[in-house]
Amino acid sequence: MTERPIKVLIIDDNEVDRYTFRRYLEQASADYEVHEAANGKTGLDLAAAIHPDCVLLDLKLQSESGYEVLYELVGPEPPPKVPVLMLTSLGGDALQRGAEMLHASGYLIKGRTDAAALDQTIRRAVGR
Repeated sequence: MTERPIKVLIIDDNEVDRYTFRRYLEQASADYEVHEAANGKTGLDLAAAIHPDCVLLDLKLQSESGYEVLYELVGPEPPPKVPVLMLTSLGGDALQRGAEMLHASGYLIKGRTDAAALDQTIRRAVGR
């Protein structure tokens, strides 16, 4: 008997970035069931409906802060309700500290992440 697919929700207002991360997951493994949302509100609604195993969340959404969406996804106290990996074009200690304070499971830098690294990071976050 095989394990069920890993449900991943990508919340990013950039269509190209959503496509890129979807393609990486499809390249990495057939173990992924990928869902997408173009904004935080839709992402939160979709997360409530599908109960993802992991969320890839853009830090800079046009209509809201990625940190606000992160807080709604993970809850106020550890452990988080769902592992969330922040997506950003930026790196740095301030981002890492902010994400950790809000209980993100980690972050990935756009343009510096490939299919294998994404697959490994998600599997570590969900415990597979």
